Amino acid sequence: MARKDSNHAYEKSSSVTLAEASSNFSWVMEPKGDSVLEGSTVTLNCSAEYDLKRPLQYYWKFNDTDMKVNDPSSQVTIRNISNGVQLVIKNVTLGNQGKYQCFAKPTGDNITFNGSAAMLEVKMVATPTVTPQSDEPSNLTWIRHPTSQTVEKGSTVTFSCLANCDKLISYHWKANNKTLEEDAQPRYKIRENGTLEIAKTTEEDKGIYQCFVTTKDGRQQLGESYTAELDVKDQTKEVKELGSIWKTAGIAVGCAAGYILLMVLLMLYLEHRKINKQKRQERVAFIGRENLAVETDIEEGNPTGSNCVAINPVFRAEPTSDKLEFEFPRHDLVEILTLGNGAYGHAFLAKASGIQDNEKDSMVVVKSLRSKEDRVQQEFKEEMEALRGLQHTNVVSLLGVCTLEEPAYIIYELVEKGDLKQYLMSSSHEGRGRLDTNKKQAICSQVLSGMNYLSSKKFVHKDLAARNCMIDRDLNVKISFLRLSCDVYSAEYCRFNNMQVPLRWMAPEAIFDGKFSEKSDVWSYGVLTWEIFACGQMPYHDRSNEEVLECIRDDLRLPKPDDCPETVLEVLQKCWEVNPQDRPTFQELSNTSLL
Repeated sequence: MARKDSNHAYEKSSSVTLAEASSNFSWVMEPKGDSVLEGSTVTLNCSAEYDLKRPLQYYWKFNDTDMKVNDPSSQVTIRNISNGVQLVIKNVTLGNQGKYQCFAKPTGDNITFNGSAAMLEVKMVATPTVTPQSDEPSNLTWIRHPTSQTVEKGSTVTFSCLANCDKLISYHWKANNKTLEEDAQPRYKIRENGTLEIAKTTEEDKGIYQCFVTTKDGRQQLGESYTAELDVKDQTKEVKELGSIWKTAGIAVGCAAGYILLMVLLMLYLEHRKINKQKRQERVAFIGRENLAVETDIEEGNPTGSNCVAINPVFRAEPTSDKLEFEFPRHDLVEILTLGNGAYGHAFLAKASGIQDNEKDSMVVVKSLRSKEDRVQQEFKEEMEALRGLQHTNVVSLLGVCTLEEPAYIIYELVEKGDLKQYLMSSSHEGRGRLDTNKKQAICSQVLSGMNYLSSKKFVHKDLAARNCMIDRDLNVKISFLRLSCDVYSAEYCRFNNMQVPLRWMAPEAIFDGKFSEKSDVWSYGVLTWEIFACGQMPYHDRSNEEVLECIRDDLRLPKPDDCPETVLEVLQKCWEVNPQDRPTFQELSNTSLL
């Protein structure tokens, strides 16, 4: 006798007799064979009529074995339909490939009717590969890649994935190497523009997310894939831990109240002197912008109306022969897509007509000034002035500016493979595209060459990291200045002393004293070199920001990355000397044979 479950799926007993059909029985719908892509949803229908008016009970076999589908978490379910059942297989894998057969048994009879078998073929979606010499079709350009994020449990997270192609394309996502299917995971939404949205995140959502593009029919993989890591934090646990810390701190503060009051009064006095000094400097800068100080302190600000505060490069501007030389007609710029928000405002992808020789239209990256603060506007203009004179193979080229009306724009070349961090993370997950030691050292050498050039121009970057370097299809690396610190890479910045800072890349004197110089950039270069050999992993990835501060205070350093040569480790040690004077200059690093 067959045993019925809640989904009308049955396990056949050994006492029944199989029959093809009878004069009283006929199949209305039988499952049909199909060929589908891995990750899709398959439905197989089965219904029959029995003249004796006895109810029919149905069950399924897969490769001649009874199917058990009572588990609610199973990808296979059975639904009731008119006079029959429907077998639904979500997120199909190669393991679902095979023979499916439906059986019908009249209630009270010892006979079971077997339907015709249906063969299901599952075609695997090609796993994307990343190679230094990309075979990516020339008509496909990646515009936005997913970036690693750390979010609070229960929040909503979005991963961006956008490409430009002259073909109709379809976006696909995998989580921990499993294809995402919206029907099976209702908290996951894949938008038409490729964006993946995950609602009400849980710790189970942690892992590696991979975006790739196919032709609209899903049969042809186009170009590379890009990966990002998601980490989900349980804020309630952290609050409990902080509560204990604050309790201890409260006792200490109470005991030292008199001392702290004295220190506060002293700080107010020093701050008053500092503000007066800054006002004098600003008046000098306004009168003659050509004579800029090489070093300044981090200052508070709010350029975007959010919690994002500018940490801008420091430089000595050199006079240019013609300030209108780089002026570009604003009406020849067509904004296409917002890339993210930085200290000044937002950056976007645009099409520029006639901005480069021999090209009618060029894709460019534009950095806009949206802040109304006088200081931020002044810094933006000073940076614009300094960038006019920069020209180096390993520095992103300034193509033009728009200054005749607001908002002001700085226009940069578009480097087709995007930022270095995403490239490193992609290469870490792709066997054929993994970077060997020689290629990693070549990338380090190119960044070093660019920074040596910038330092020779008295330019202090202050935010040197893999996210602020770009890379093209030939592995040419260019240092950039976008600093998308307010959203795209917000997880790599933290709030410190009322400022949003790249703490994990900063030298001790920059963190605690606000002193930026070539030597603080050398420290950051050491962290960037570590990123390259760690394949884009976040520095101190297993530590909180508070723990990172303690590490730097206690003179602890990042661990040696896997497969890192001793010569590179020697460079890291030199870059991370506590005393800035003991660190080498970029010129001195360039003269060594360590990289």
